[in-house]
Amino acid sequence: MMQKTIGMYIANKIKDEVFSPQRVETEDGEVEYIEPTHDPLDGELIRDNQGRVLGRAYRVPDVVVYVVSGNNADPDAELERALNDPQAETIIHWEGDRVAALVYVSEQARSNAATGVRGVRADDV
Repeated sequence: MMQKTIGMYIANKIKDEVFSPQRVETEDGEVEYIEPTHDPLDGELIRDNQGRVLGRAYRVPDVVVYVVSGNNADPDAELERALNDPQAETIIHWEGDRVAALVYVSEQARSNAATGVRGVRADDV
């Protein structure tokens, strides 16, 4: 009986902390409550093509994703290209002790930078 009571207490405490609205103060000093959103992938088992469990997916809060590409490129297509490129470089941007951003640079973007125009003299214009 004691284990059930302790278990219920712990479950209720977790529920209150995880699912309670987040208290946010606005610039005017007013307090607003923001309901937490459910992320369907957070905590879900991820499987490979053969159905084998790879592990659980965990959302890393407040991490921004960037992709390096040419002007007027489609960021979604460029990100997919970089993620599927085995030679792609991933740059991790840290702010203190937490990861704040991931920057993906495809091999194509790096090679374009190596062979691209680095500068123009005024006489050439």
